[in-house]
Amino acid sequence: MLQASCSWTPDMVDCLLKVYGETIQNTGKAADNGSLTKQQWSKVVNEFNREAKTSLVKQQIHSKINEQKKYFQQVNVLVDKSGFGLENGKVTESDE
Repeated sequence: MLQASCSWTPDMVDCLLKVYGETIQNTGKAADNGSLTKQQWSKVVNEFNREAKTSLVKQQIHSKINEQKKYFQQVNVLVDKSGFGLENGKVTESDE
């Protein structure tokens, strides 16, 4: 069943990353493929929905996590290039 799209606010993304990070910190990545187990995903979904006062499904949350991972990888590539840096969570560049 297709779920309605979700308009993610910055606060929702922050909440999701916090919940996801805490789950990994407390339980580790336990699935064979390096991802979360079904039980861990259930915890992420339930905790996120409770804290963000939403009713999103795993597919929506998983999709947002994957999007954030890709964004993080792109930022890391950029920060690794000469003249770029990271300050207060934002990419910076030198005047040169």
